[in-house]
Amino acid sequence: MKANWGDKVQEVNGGEKVDRVIDVEFGFNLPEVLKCIRTSGVIATYGNTQIKEPKLPFFQNDVYGSNYTYDYSLRNARGS
Repeated sequence: MKANWGDKVQEVNGGEKVDRVIDVEFGFNLPEVLKCIRTSGVIATYGNTQIKEPKLPFFQNDVYGSNYTYDYSLRNARGS
């Protein structure tokens, strides 16, 4: 994954942050997701294998009071 892709997402979106992010590696991608998601945005993720216990920087980058929605869909290897 390229560094600073969160900045690139915002750039190609006309300088605006996005409403929703669909993520496949939550803990690893979280710093970049926070760069490009707007206040009250939705983060939908279904994977987290690289960082087993990711930490949400609650008081950093205006996460506190930003009203993000986090949706985690867990499916086992059989797809059920």
